[in-house]
Order: sequence, then C-alpha cells, then structure tokens
Amino acid sequence: MGDHHAGSPKRLKEEVDDTVDHHAFQLQSCPALDQVDTRWRGSFGHLTAIVEEESEDVRIPLYRIEYLGDDNA
Repeated sequence: MGDHHAGSPKRLKEEVDDTVDHHAFQLQSCPALDQVDTRWRGSFGHLTAIVEEESEDVRIPLYRIEYLGDDNA
C-alpha cells in the first residue's frame, strides 16, 4: 500500500488540467468531444469526457489518477 497524501499541489492540478484539455482539443478523431473535466478529491483526480449528444452534454467517466507525492516524477 502506498502512502496517501492529503492532496496534490495546486500547481500540479493546474498542469494536469491544462495538459488534458490541450490533448482533448487536438483530438481530431472524436469531434463530439467538447472537453475533459478534471475534478480533484484529495490526492485523486477524476477525469470525465464531456460530449455533446442530441444538444445535451453527456458526461462519460474515463479514469482516476492519483498523486503519490513526488513533484519531480
């Protein structure tokens, strides 16, 4: 079992959010993808795709990431 930290640094959260949004924007193979939303709960980041379907936003859970405490990794 790993050491669970109370949360990840704000700078790291912003970097993950920006990187994921950038890749989602450049993804040409899925034009329905509006964005990828990242929500943080403690050390876990939950990524959800937001796609437009019949003029409504549909949220599709993608995966969960965890901050393990190494800012240099």
